[in-house]
Amino acid sequence: MEELFDILLFSQDFREKDKKELKIYEVWFNENKDKCLLKLEYLVQSTLGYEDWQMDYSKESLLGLGKWLKTNVKIQQLSEEDYAKVRATVPDYIDIDDWTLTLETRTILLDAGIYFGEVFIHNYKNLYWKQYFSSAKNRDINHGNMVISLSNKKGSDLNPIRITNNIGEIFGEGIGSDSELIKLYEVWEKYL
Repeated sequence: MEELFDILLFSQDFREKDKKELKIYEVWFNENKDKCLLKLEYLVQSTLGYEDWQMDYSKESLLGLGKWLKTNVKIQQLSEEDYAKVRATVPDYIDIDDWTLTLETRTILLDAGIYFGEVFIHNYKNLYWKQYFSSAKNRDINHGNMVISLSNKKGSDLNPIRITNNIGEIFGEGIGSDSELIKLYEVWEKYL
């Protein structure tokens, strides 16, 4: 599970893993989802100014969480060696950052992604978590990830953990507004 957890925190790219191996992640997710939510609630409410934030699964709670995330996303500079490793895997014409999100931030974003997904599930009773598998021949980036099944729209499952990680990257760059999370919720609501 440790290797799968590293993939989950750093890239969410399980395309090289087989279904049998990835079922371990599904079990971990289902067994730990509530613990992740409790940890997130504790972290947010123990921050000065956020003591009254409620994990009530309302759309409005995402505004407070987004504000909290914006001020709590932390980055660390890559060493020259780590930067060179990344640079070697990416074509020269693509710019890459010389920093990465901290492990603590990545863990927070995982927990926030679970909450983001749970807000959808609590407000739209026909939605649920499922592990997504693409075909062995054409594996896409969501392969093996836990997604929210949008059963009324084929091929448009929602990956809340990837969404919060993307928001974290935006915040890490020092851009984006603290309302990014609620804005994305409203965008996805249109597909329900």
